[in-house]
Amino acid sequence: MPTMEKSPVAPVASPRAADVKTQLTEQVRDETLTALTTAGIIREAECEGFRNYLVSNEINSGDIFPVMAQLRGVAEQEQISTIANWGRAIAPVIKKRYALIPFADRLLGSASIFEKYGTILEAAAAVRCPLIFSEDTDVIGFGTINPVAGMVLGEFVTKYVNEQVGVSPFISMFLLDMASWQTICGRQFER
Repeated sequence: MPTMEKSPVAPVASPRAADVKTQLTEQVRDETLTALTTAGIIREAECEGFRNYLVSNEINSGDIFPVMAQLRGVAEQEQISTIANWGRAIAPVIKKRYALIPFADRLLGSASIFEKYGTILEAAAAVRCPLIFSEDTDVIGFGTINPVAGMVLGEFVTKYVNEQVGVSPFISMFLLDMASWQTICGRQFER
């Protein structure tokens, strides 16, 4: 069984939003499928068919868990707990631990970093990891239902901010419940 290796995002002087979105989407999709396989959530035989389905239907890599739940016929009332369980199950595979923030949708954090750095907004939207808080570029917190998406975004934002302002930000990632994730993603990404 292949081991999951981090694929660093290549440094780019002035990344174009479409390139960033495509690169992060592909990386999150591939690493999530590897983690799901390694964790035993999907079989290797399922993996390629699911990958093809995601690509052919142009499904956002941040939406992998909800789409997988629907394809597997998970009842709507069970999707929230199933998706949360998948997030917790793959976190050890990628050697990351994220704290769960219940009711995160009630937090009204500032998204001013998105106004200043549109590339960060594009990257976060591409992998569906909404901003939970930021203190300029020094401390930035994102939420996710998919720990792989959080890891990939964190690596990208760290490199990007360092290239732009010479600061290595402290990045925090949090697991969100499904309802909070949907609400915050809608608020930040679907304008």
